[in-house]
Amino acid sequence: TLVDKMRSAVLQLFVVAAVVNLQGTFAAGCDCLNTTWPAAALNAKKLPLDYGKYCAAWEDGDATKHSVGNLTTCHEMWPDRVVDDWCCQPWCFVNKTTCPDAVMSSVDPTAPEAEQLYYSYTSACPAATTDTMYTDATCPWGECGCTGTGPGSDALTTAGFSAEYGSYCAAWEDGNCAETGNASTGVHTCGDKKECDEMWWKNDNTAKLASGDWCCQAWCFVSPACPLPDITNSSFNDNSTKLVYSYSACERADTPVKFDDECPYTPDHDDRPGGYQCACLDQTFRAADLTSIGFPTTYGRSCEAWEDGICNTTRIDGHQCGTYTDCNSMWPAEPKGDWCCQPWCYVSDECELSDVTPSLLNDQFGGADFSLSYAACDFGVPEAETAYDDDTCPFEVDLTANPCACLHVTYSDEILESYGMPRDYGHYCAAWDDGDGTRHSLGTNTQCHTLWPDLAVGDWCCQAWCYVDASCPDALPAWANDESDVPLYYSYSAACDAEAGPGLNVETEYSDATCPWGDCECVGDGNAYPPTVTAEIGFAANYGTYCAAWEDGNCGARNDETGMHECGAERKECDEMWWKNPATPKRASGDWCCQSWCYVGANCPLPDVSVSTINTSTPLSLSYNTCQRQDTTAQYTVDVTDSQGEVTEGTCPFTPADDDRIGGWRCACLGETFARNQLLAIGFPADYGTTCAAWEDGDCASAASRGASVDKDLCQNPDVEESKLELTNPKLGISYLACDMPAVTPQYPTEAECPWNYDFTANPCECLQKTFAAETL
Repeated sequence: TLVDKMRSAVLQLFVVAAVVNLQGTFAAGCDCLNTTWPAAALNAKKLPLDYGKYCAAWEDGDATKHSVGNLTTCHEMWPDRVVDDWCCQPWCFVNKTTCPDAVMSSVDPTAPEAEQLYYSYTSACPAATTDTMYTDATCPWGECGCTGTGPGSDALTTAGFSAEYGSYCAAWEDGNCAETGNASTGVHTCGDKKECDEMWWKNDNTAKLASGDWCCQAWCFVSPACPLPDITNSSFNDNSTKLVYSYSACERADTPVKFDDECPYTPDHDDRPGGYQCACLDQTFRAADLTSIGFPTTYGRSCEAWEDGICNTTRIDGHQCGTYTDCNSMWPAEPKGDWCCQPWCYVSDECELSDVTPSLLNDQFGGADFSLSYAACDFGVPEAETAYDDDTCPFEVDLTANPCACLHVTYSDEILESYGMPRDYGHYCAAWDDGDGTRHSLGTNTQCHTLWPDLAVGDWCCQAWCYVDASCPDALPAWANDESDVPLYYSYSAACDAEAGPGLNVETEYSDATCPWGDCECVGDGNAYPPTVTAEIGFAANYGTYCAAWEDGNCGARNDETGMHECGAERKECDEMWWKNPATPKRASGDWCCQSWCYVGANCPLPDVSVSTINTSTPLSLSYNTCQRQDTTAQYTVDVTDSQGEVTEGTCPFTPADDDRIGGWRCACLGETFARNQLLAIGFPADYGTTCAAWEDGDCASAASRGASVDKDLCQNPDVEESKLELTNPKLGISYLACDMPAVTPQYPTEAECPWNYDFTANPCECLQKTFAAETL
């Protein structure tokens, strides 16, 4: 049986494991126990429920080789331990009495001794036998030890610092000086400048940092590859040096410090604007929060022009950048100006400078409360130097020279997100609605028709524009002014045409000639079926060339205000045009008879575009949605279902009552199918299922293969069932019996002839080509 085979396979695995042990790959008595801590203990530590059951580098964050919990990386899982190469080494829980290097786990130190678990690295899980993401040489947590080096003797001598400054864990600014440093006791060597104030605040050769508790905390320089979250760039960086430091690396090592409780360093200097109360706090929001919005993790900690776009972490007067690098991308909804090029930092609430204002990020990151000041950085020290002055700042818009210049503003993040638009939508010249993510940002709604579900689409979807001042000659009020405190205006040609200004040759994905949404306009006279075709089926000569409910019987000269349209001489209403018409497919009447539509180009990307069922060698594409977007008037209304499921009945009179076929009118072919682009994407014909045909028999009208995935005799008439296609339209019902009539003759009329009919007599074990439902799998 299958169970017996599985047991046999498991026994073989045990034999292989035993052979491996006998060969000496693992230490005797150090087999993994396949056990772990109780779920409550693991959940408390946010560890996976099979933690330590088998050999894996459980702390390396690699979810492809082992399970992970809510905390996935070494420094998150063990916040109080020194991180190192052990974070990347495999281990498992073992028998403490038989494994020589077993160590007690620290998952739950309060558990009774009898319930404690022990683990082993090399004896249980030799690196050569366990596949891991990192080796000892590549393990990033191995980079979190003190580097043993610092900025270099010249820089340190100039600053008056110890030559060993930052090379090992110590509170280097606490004045706990000795001739020989000792990280185990907390003493360290010092230079001419020994304590925090004189090393930084009063030092002409260093950044002006206000003293505080940080002066009493141990730290050291570490590798930039270290993944600890508090890694910070040193202000000693220059064009040849990239130094970063960490307090966390030394806190984990329980480094002794001189001042455990009250740190004595309270600044009392007043040689800058606002005095020491207005010194930069050297604090900012949580690194994870800043990273989540594309801001640098050091944002606002020191005097920098954080929005100027000059990103260079090796420049002593430079600053870090995040994913968003300049004023336009960092603050898309704010009016731009000289402030984008001016230095500022976060300051204490006690700062009395007149420009102290709460950070705009306070509301975004609940619980945080930072205030910033530009005036606090208005002094002549190197770290406050900037790349631009007020005259050269590139973010100042000169409307006198160009009243149609892009303002680099947009709506609030909240408004844009609610419409699925990117946060810099309309900020600069781009074809924001064309779905091209290479030339501009994209939101969750990427296509013109999804961004604007109620507008008639056209060539404008592919044209460049931006938000401009209201004084621009062709400025138009923007779409969300009723939702915003600040009204916006936009312009196409005046702002973004090549002739609008020097260098404004905006590259776009499409031209007007290639814009796919231009194909969504009604084809117009001369572009529909030839008069001979429409005359043969009794339809108007210009049938489908403009928006109208062509089957509603509202006949006469075209009148868009009343919905009147031309009709054929004999067939004017829905039933006689389709159900009772021997020259057209048998299509049951319904609300569709009262809805406006027209023929559109084959490349129109609207999701409801389908192929006409009028049988010619080149069938046309049609769309109801393109006319719905134009608020086309129709003679009758149709049923409408609101968001609560309540139905408002319409006035459409076309309810079929004929029963001259199997199942009556309710079983007539709908003449509808899934969206054209969806069917073509899976290799199906665009008119799949619209009329009675053996769609899977290979008897195709064209050479193109229609594809098939069969699990039964598709040439015959089994029971009615749902369509198997998992596409975005509501599921359509299918029926074979509805087509079992003399008018439809399949290529293979009997079961014996059908090449896909399985012969279970000849081979009772033939694969059925079936499986369980997709949602089950």
